[in-house]
Amino acid sequence: MVLRAVVRSLINMVFTDDTALLDSLGDSLESSLVTPLGILSEVYESGDLVELIVAARLVKRSAIGHLGGAPTGLRMLIEALPDPAGAG
Repeated sequence: MVLRAVVRSLINMVFTDDTALLDSLGDSLESSLVTPLGILSEVYESGDLVELIVAARLVKRSAIGHLGGAPTGLRMLIEALPDPAGAG
């Protein structure tokens, strides 16, 4: 499934042993992204599709307003997540 691949890529990009990406993020993006992405990571491991969609929407809603200056790959992965319920 495409969503699982995007989520896996996003988690791997941000939560690696190399903290260079996290260290390069602006404070507002980092603080808006880390906790929801941690939740998404836990849900990803559980395998529940509905919870995965909800958690992915949470990440997008939390981070989307803070993506200015974010690395292109990170921005593209976040933008590829499902839109929050009621958006669009």
